[in-house]
Amino acid sequence: MTLAIVGVLVVSVSVLLALTGLLLVNRLVPETRRSSSNVGGGLIFRPISGVFGILVGFTAFLVWQQYTTAHVTAQREASELAAIYWHAEELPNSERQQVQELVRSYAHVVIEEEWPLMGQGQESKKAWDTVDKLRRNVVGLSPAPPQKRRFTPDR
Repeated sequence: MTLAIVGVLVVSVSVLLALTGLLLVNRLVPETRRSSSNVGGGLIFRPISGVFGILVGFTAFLVWQQYTTAHVTAQREASELAAIYWHAEELPNSERQQVQELVRSYAHVVIEEEWPLMGQGQESKKAWDTVDKLRRNVVGLSPAPPQKRRFTPDR
């Protein structure tokens, strides 16, 4: 089961149990007995609800911060892949095609395989193998002599 389905089930069962408890107390405990304990209960539950509100606020903040970090990391990785792809344009034809194909392959593996696995707390061996191939390929390149370099004017 996915995490979302488990979450919905847990919340649904909790609400159902709370409502069942409420109905049982309303039927089994006389109203005079229930109203006399409201004052004491209010004194106890007011600080507890304040602490609970603070905990919910901190939890929401932490979840939002994790989401933002994941978003920034994914954007940075995509930008760096695009930069590698476009820098490969300056390479000789066979090396350019190899580097660009590895970049496309890595992006595809990350989207199709690694992201779903990350949702389960795992990582993709295929993605690591592809990025290692790309790294070895780029590290193995030797720069062209200055007279053979192509320079494009700044735009």
